[in-house]
Amino acid sequence: MPDLQLKFERLKRIKQECKQNKGKGFKQKYEHDDGSKTEHVVKNIKSPEQYEDQIANLAVNLWSLKDYLVAELKVIGKDPQVVEKYVNSCPSLQLCADIANTEKHKKLHNSRSEKWPVLGRARVVVPGHSVNELIFQGPKVTTSVRTPESAEYKIDILDKEGRIVGDAEQTLDRALDSWERFFNQNFPGRLNIQTANASVLLED
Repeated sequence: MPDLQLKFERLKRIKQECKQNKGKGFKQKYEHDDGSKTEHVVKNIKSPEQYEDQIANLAVNLWSLKDYLVAELKVIGKDPQVVEKYVNSCPSLQLCADIANTEKHKKLHNSRSEKWPVLGRARVVVPGHSVNELIFQGPKVTTSVRTPESAEYKIDILDKEGRIVGDAEQTLDRALDSWERFFNQNFPGRLNIQTANASVLLED
């Protein structure tokens, strides 16, 4: 299964990127109710927009595994419809499918999860003890983060009514765990996927 091996190695890299907070920093401008403006400069961590890109990329790559699985099931003489049945029984994979298809096609024509989900905007919280330096200079505020790994990034999954139905990264983690169970059920002894560390081992 060389194609699947390459696919999971890619997923490993993407997932590691999602967990890696260190970055070049970013700038954000705010306009207050009184018309005044403030520029926030944050150093040493990645931008919320970069995290959004990483999560969207993870969703698309996770969902594309379905095509690989269908192909492998045909090779070993199993009914590929078992993939569809499995996805229909797994809420996290249904959400992953909807998110991935929205990213690829902009608009869903049908929703597997029946929630018509979209990704909200990313936000990041930096605990006070992780701030190395905070500088106020007129309308400019500069924050230097000492320990990037303590920053917390989050993206909500919203349904068509704007209600929160889950956390994006947690949902995609569960989707990856679900694919692991599917592999163990349908390819016993051929693949040993350890999703907790996003590592993949292939047995001879």
